[in-house]
Amino acid sequence: MDKPAQSTDKLTFVDPSPVARRLLWHLFSIGSRRVDQVDRHERFEKPGAHLFWVQSGEGDLEYKSRRFQLRRGKEVWLVDMGTPRTYLPAANRHLTITGFRFGGPGLEFWHEVFRDDENAEFPLEDLKLVARSQSELIRLVRRRPTGWEWQLHVVITHLLGKLLVSRNL
Repeated sequence: MDKPAQSTDKLTFVDPSPVARRLLWHLFSIGSRRVDQVDRHERFEKPGAHLFWVQSGEGDLEYKSRRFQLRRGKEVWLVDMGTPRTYLPAANRHLTITGFRFGGPGLEFWHEVFRDDENAEFPLEDLKLVARSQSELIRLVRRRPTGWEWQLHVVITHLLGKLLVSRNL
């Protein structure tokens, strides 16, 4: 029996409120997934953008007209979910990526400014900041304290600001 191309056991799916969908950055899913074989995604299969990094393993990402080497390090990748993409684990290896899928008003302008069609990879000085931010996002989604959707918006905005700084934009 063939095993699945990916495991989503460690993903948490989120259903944003109508207000958050219209006004704020909001999450659709967060967590990690393991890719054991070629994993292709078609255009507009899911909404939003995916900010992720490699937790373990290695491989490649085919995105737009480029191929990016995926490996553990200080890089994160931001991909437009409206664009076809393929995750290719290295031969006889797996690839585990972690991150979150999000959306919000003006997302297309962020992609335009980041010029992610040219480069979806962002080097960061402090990947621990991204991991701490993800932990905070998970905590907010699970506990849902008063104002949790606003707090998600603030954390995501802070991370997007780090991406701007990493490109000297």
